[in-house]
Amino acid sequence: MFRNTIFVMLLVALAGCDMFITEDEIVLPGKRIPVLLHSRTIDADPSLADEQILLPAPEPNSDWPQSGGYPNHAMHHMMIGDAITLLWSASVGAGANDEERFVS
Repeated sequence: MFRNTIFVMLLVALAGCDMFITEDEIVLPGKRIPVLLHSRTIDADPSLADEQILLPAPEPNSDWPQSGGYPNHAMHHMMIGDAITLLWSASVGAGANDEERFVS
């Protein structure tokens, strides 16, 4: 039984290896362009300089009908009061360091 297990494990390991297959690598034509550049700047589109940003009038909202606002989760332009105060806060932990990293 032990020999069969070892034999099957070796076969599975060899099945994942491509050293026995000798296919030529297909080189794609064209120029290779990097998708993410490390040093790039983002500039505003000059053709949009004269465009205005129009928002609808703010709407007061005294209650949330369900979790996330409305069924479509679109609360649009909500009105905010003049005196904003902190209602609650919660600690989410001490943070990550060299020995304890975040997993997600």
